[in-house]
Amino acid sequence: MYISESKVLVKFSIPIIISEVLRNSLLIMPAVFIGHRSSYELAAITLGNTYCNVTGWSLLIGLDSAIDTLCSQAYAAAKTLEEKKIVGKILQRGFVILACFCVLIYILWDYTEPILLLLHQDPGISRLSGVFTKYERLGLLPYILFECEKKLLQIQGMMYIPMFIILTALPLNALLHYFFIFSSWSPIPKDIAYIGSPFSTAITFTYMCIVGILYIKYVKGKDCWGGIDFNSIFDFKLWVEFLKLGIPGAFMVSNEWWAYEVCSLFAGILGDKQLAVQSIFSSITNYSYNIPLGLSMAATLRIGNNLGEKNAQKTHITSNISLTMAFIFGIFNSFILLIFRKQLPKIFTNNHKVIEACSKTLIIGAIYQLSDGLAGVGCGILRGSGHQKIGAYINFIGYWIIGLPLSALCCFVLKWDLNGIWVGMATALLIVSLLQLIKIFRIDWSEEVEVAAERFRKN
Repeated sequence: MYISESKVLVKFSIPIIISEVLRNSLLIMPAVFIGHRSSYELAAITLGNTYCNVTGWSLLIGLDSAIDTLCSQAYAAAKTLEEKKIVGKILQRGFVILACFCVLIYILWDYTEPILLLLHQDPGISRLSGVFTKYERLGLLPYILFECEKKLLQIQGMMYIPMFIILTALPLNALLHYFFIFSSWSPIPKDIAYIGSPFSTAITFTYMCIVGILYIKYVKGKDCWGGIDFNSIFDFKLWVEFLKLGIPGAFMVSNEWWAYEVCSLFAGILGDKQLAVQSIFSSITNYSYNIPLGLSMAATLRIGNNLGEKNAQKTHITSNISLTMAFIFGIFNSFILLIFRKQLPKIFTNNHKVIEACSKTLIIGAIYQLSDGLAGVGCGILRGSGHQKIGAYINFIGYWIIGLPLSALCCFVLKWDLNGIWVGMATALLIVSLLQLIKIFRIDWSEEVEVAAERFRKN
């Protein structure tokens, strides 16, 4: 059983890892194109993206975790084709709930400029960021719709389809960015051409939605779809069940994301050079995190499936294998960062001082890869078993009670500068991973099987 489950996890993880790498490539496209147009506009969209991450994307991705839990368990628990259509009903309800939160996010993004000014940001950059985020709203609904389609396919074992959809979207996104920002045929005036970036992103997300819908309808994947069911969508008792998982999931993700954004603010206080090092360091470590992230998502699906099948022993085995693989890949990532710490920064800059500083900070990055991998996969196990609330508490303790205060102390009091920031965050990741392991090893999987069965009965 250990070998077969390991094979399934690897089979699930590989396309998800590739999908995440491709998705990250989509997300850095605005910086690539606008960075070649104007460093001032690049600063504006960087600030705008930070604002969007804090007030929007982190909340939606966290709320989205309720779909992971409910759908993975429901799909495995369903014994007939009719019962499998419950998955489609959960997705419809989840999309409508996420869309309701999008209304709040729309309002927050409409007031980007005054909020940034209250935070004492540069007035000119704040104005451009405000315009950027207003157009960024165009991509919200297409994004969450594609996320629902992606989960519908992945839950049914079709891991490679979302990967191929994102792969085809990548060149489209690049062409759209070039057309709107640099082409003489662009309908956008040259002095505000940077708003072509959110237009490009919104069109790309819409394309991904349409391709996903067409694939599910005409090729494969509609076994879980029974059509739109308004009675199910607006069953507010089931909204409560969704939000019991979704709101803690939002806090679990936000506690982590917001902490990293605060680190960027700390780095900004240190000056341009340290901020450049921070940007490069974050880009490198974000890519290294794609492996544990893919494994985390695979673990969520398998834990949910096994609980839905009422197989406590197999769920326990899946949990142990996932953590073991996280440990192995964590060591692998550590060695890669240590060996290539002087070469990797050269991908992003030719400044020798920045390269040297970044290579030193990457030593800290290499040290925390093990705990980063374990923390990521631990989150996946907690999502799959519906323990988002515990995950939110753990992340709050690790990042906000311990990590950030320690980062501030090491950075500003002990004068360790950027290295001090990441000593604090490395400590946070160690605490988070240890607390998650304690929780996971104490889970009674037989009891979780009963909880999953009760969730399925309610839906």
